[in-house]
Amino acid sequence: MIPGGEKEVSVSWDVPADSSNSHEIFAVVDPDLAVDDRDRSNNTASKFAVLPDVGVKNSWSTELSPDSVMLIARIANTGVTAAKHVTVSWRIGSREGTEIGSDLIGTLACGGFYEASCVWDVDGVFDSSDYVKVFGVVSSASGVPDFDERNNTFSLLVNNPGPEGMLADLSSYILQQVAWDNIDAEMEVSLLAKVNAAIAALNRGNPNDAKVAMNDLKALINQVEAQTDKKIKPDAAAAIIERANAIITALGG
Repeated sequence: MIPGGEKEVSVSWDVPADSSNSHEIFAVVDPDLAVDDRDRSNNTASKFAVLPDVGVKNSWSTELSPDSVMLIARIANTGVTAAKHVTVSWRIGSREGTEIGSDLIGTLACGGFYEASCVWDVDGVFDSSDYVKVFGVVSSASGVPDFDERNNTFSLLVNNPGPEGMLADLSSYILQQVAWDNIDAEMEVSLLAKVNAAIAALNRGNPNDAKVAMNDLKALINQVEAQTDKKIKPDAAAAIIERANAIITALGG
């Protein structure tokens, strides 16, 4: 190699078929010390290969009561090996803000998904604000880097909980479950119509409108129960019913 010159070299490596771990690959220049090199400190470089790639596919919140919110994030590993010691942490205000909850996933297999969650006590958090911004960070304590760390953080706006916010969240949840094929698309309009009717009743502000909204939610529950394991998958049906009942309780029912 001429003075000041450089050359790119490559080698093909067959990853062992039974390999389930990442590997740190080292490149060493002149391993046999055949060249009288003035500085050998830069003759070695390393890089991890066969990596996991943990990322956030979606995140949302669910109002459980006027004082508590469940924060949820759908985490996926699209890499080629398992991700180990994975934790999801939620923080308020910024990625470096105060931690308000976390969920230890542990090991997430290649191609695997996990819905991480935590319950956040929001008593006194919102004051007069309609919403706050929450940030999430996915990290690993394994010492193995992630293939692409740009998808390891996320943020979401959390609405001030209360019947109105809980109804808005229920509407978003139904749309999400339709998109994920947990609810037949033909059910979307009729389910949302009952939620929207409850929202409209509360917006009118009349003395009996809370009862009207509760009746709309009871009709929603009846419809979901009738379609469970038919046009609505059981897990999605159970979640809708649980949320509708929580709103009825918040309305005084």
